[in-house]
Amino acid sequence: MGPSLKQIGAKYSAKDIEAIIQNGQGQMPAQNQVSDKDRAKLAKWLAKHK
Repeated sequence: MGPSLKQIGAKYSAKDIEAIIQNGQGQMPAQNQVSDKDRAKLAKWLAKHK
């Protein structure tokens, strides 16, 4: 369920991905339970998928 994340880094930067995780986007709600450290690590990892 949800969009594919296989090439998410081609569309968004790590900072953009962090903001999406923190604030939500579209039907995805904000993920406030994710710590700042984990959010940054996840966004950096996802941004590498181009």
